[in-house]
Amino acid sequence: MGDSVVSRRRVYHVAGFDPDPPASVHGRFSRGLARFQGVWSLTASATPPEIEADRACWSVVAAGPNWRVETQHCLLRWDDVIVALHRRPIWRRIPEGVLALADFIAGGALRGYLRHSWRYALFFLFPVLVFLGILAVAAGVAMLAASWTGSAVAGLLLGLASFIGLFLLAQKRIHLGLLFDDWIFARELVRSGHGELDERIGRIAAQLAHEAGSGAFDEVVVIGHSLGAVLAVQLVDAAITLEREAGRPAPQLVLVTAGSSILKLGLHRAAKGLRASLARVSACPSVFWADVQARSDLINFFSPDPLAAMGLANRASPLVRAISLRRLLTQERYAAIRLNAYKVHCMFVRANDRRAVYDYFMLACGPLRTELQLRAPEGAMGFIDADGSLIETLRAPQAAATPAITDAR
Repeated sequence: MGDSVVSRRRVYHVAGFDPDPPASVHGRFSRGLARFQGVWSLTASATPPEIEADRACWSVVAAGPNWRVETQHCLLRWDDVIVALHRRPIWRRIPEGVLALADFIAGGALRGYLRHSWRYALFFLFPVLVFLGILAVAAGVAMLAASWTGSAVAGLLLGLASFIGLFLLAQKRIHLGLLFDDWIFARELVRSGHGELDERIGRIAAQLAHEAGSGAFDEVVVIGHSLGAVLAVQLVDAAITLEREAGRPAPQLVLVTAGSSILKLGLHRAAKGLRASLARVSACPSVFWADVQARSDLINFFSPDPLAAMGLANRASPLVRAISLRRLLTQERYAAIRLNAYKVHCMFVRANDRRAVYDYFMLACGPLRTELQLRAPEGAMGFIDADGSLIETLRAPQAAATPAITDAR
């Protein structure tokens, strides 16, 4: 089986804009691990999480009839950053959210969304249209109240009250406040970075580089989902830079960006720092980078060449792998979530109902090298038998064809 199989793996998971604390993430992971066992006919268990300020880590042991893998799974924490944004008073969040959305329009990002992914443009425009609708209703209430009472002050007060009430209702029903926070944070990353989070990424990058060169693991994998894909790229870039500045070769790493929001920031004219990081990572020969996309996900970018969309040099990295999220689930489960854009988006990092070419838990906890799984046309399905055992002869990763974009829905 040779180099295609691993027995020790380190995974750094960088979640999207998700305020859930590490204990909740671990609970969700454990439930997914139970489903993973049934789908692939194997055994798997996870330890309780060890929660630190920068990360939360737990160990996973997965095994089949003729293989066993120990995975050290670490969640890079930034839930506290998201919660701090969400706890700010509404009188700050609303104008900052409006400013952020306007900045992405003025900075050319919306034009780029319309050019490269009209579905993502709809996702961007959704909070804009909802907010404008709230403003229109509140203005109508203000004018009617002023007309009925004969008092402009009464009209203004009632209009303001209706505006706040409608915004809070939208926050409860469609998470409008969280969407504003998301764009506020994105603008901050584009314009100036986030000091505290940048320092955290720097500390984790030092650990990442050390672990990649220690020989303790067969592979070290960074998985970034949604907006976390941006932070994952920055993390890998920081690890590369640290090693090169120390006069050492760049570390051997695997980067998986799944349901990525990289173009969300990268298409903004001011995102020069991010584009420079992307260029360095894509040019680094010791990093295997795969970008996993799905057409059916409104919140990711479905682009055959994300670097070209940002005007960057055409390189072999990243490998763009298009998947069908529908094929990860039973028909009943997909029907239950298909109209919930957020739940569909999260399927990149949730457990499958059935074997498919892409499986987050197989990437994170399975016996096959990540590169092999992502290059192989059938993913792990071509290498694992019905009883969960590895086949005796595995194709080399370089022999597998680069997959075509096949998800049409």
